[in-house]
Amino acid sequence: MNPFVFDRPVGTTDLIDRDAEAETLLRALEQGTNTRLSSPRRYGKTSLLGRVLNEAQAAGLARVYVDLYGTRTVEQVHARVERAYEAQLKGPVARAFAALRRAGGGGFSTPVGGAALPASGGPTERALLDLLDLPLALHERTGTRVALAFDEFQEILGAGQGVDGLIRSVIQHHGDAASYIFAGSHPGLMAQLFGDRGRPFYGQAAPLVLDRLASNDLADYVADRFDQTRRDPGAALAWLVDLAEGHPQRAMLLAHLLWSVVAPTATAGEKEWNLTLDAMQSFVGDELQGVWGSLSPVERGVTEAIALADDGLTAESTLRRFGLTKGAAPAAAARLTATGVLVVDPTRPTRHRLVDPLFARWVAHGRRWG
Repeated sequence: MNPFVFDRPVGTTDLIDRDAEAETLLRALEQGTNTRLSSPRRYGKTSLLGRVLNEAQAAGLARVYVDLYGTRTVEQVHARVERAYEAQLKGPVARAFAALRRAGGGGFSTPVGGAALPASGGPTERALLDLLDLPLALHERTGTRVALAFDEFQEILGAGQGVDGLIRSVIQHHGDAASYIFAGSHPGLMAQLFGDRGRPFYGQAAPLVLDRLASNDLADYVADRFDQTRRDPGAALAWLVDLAEGHPQRAMLLAHLLWSVVAPTATAGEKEWNLTLDAMQSFVGDELQGVWGSLSPVERGVTEAIALADDGLTAESTLRRFGLTKGAAPAAAARLTATGVLVVDPTRPTRHRLVDPLFARWVAHGRRWG
């Protein structure tokens, strides 16, 4: 089978590097410190959460992973949290959870401290509050701390007015009972949740941001998987690492496509790399067109400027070349950063770069593959 997974989170053994980030998150869970984990989309955030929660479980904590992607109502948030507890708790903690459910009768499916709801009624804010308080009830019965990760946490902003306040009102009292990771892939909404003084989660979690993968780590991983399957990436390995620019998912997509055109015991060369690029275009062409189509004229100009100009976004030469103004360009860059199209370059804090290296190449070549 092709050893390179690009279309879903990978298992813990296939997570490239991230050792320092995993250690930071695990230490925070064990010490009772809440963390907010931010990253661009497809940077391996969910895979990292899986590794950390597994390590937390091995260290004696109960692990719960809640995927909030696509939730739009309080009822949906409730259902995701409840399902996570049902599916993931093990041993004495799972038995304590089952006992708590039985204690409440057949109305509210997880009645941990409130009146049961009618069987025909859906969960309400009260039901969600009771469910969110489960770690405290489980800790009182078993003495076990719960390590709980909310993935795509920014989705709660669309799930109802004040849902973040409901969550904060409960978990702030958990003390030794639970530790939380709030993870998100929408930089603007995560900043709104945790960086706005007027919101309940302001200053409530230590920040951790995932950056690109190191080129050496990426090259070693790809070469090793080729070697294990009796193939050789040859010269194409350097081209792949250069094009991927440390982007985890794009690197795995390119590696997957390259592997598929290299015969067993063969070595990849220019022919195989060109076949890989052809296949890559069919995979991502519609996606990139969709991103471009969603941008305003000013945002398109900023995107082109960042893909092509070396003088900085507000340099006079850049503004003239791309038809931008000093007022509009930075504002558009801020919007694109908030939506995850751009990211501030950590090596040059006054500059931006495009998150997706394939999008950057496509834009730089006049929205075609050159």
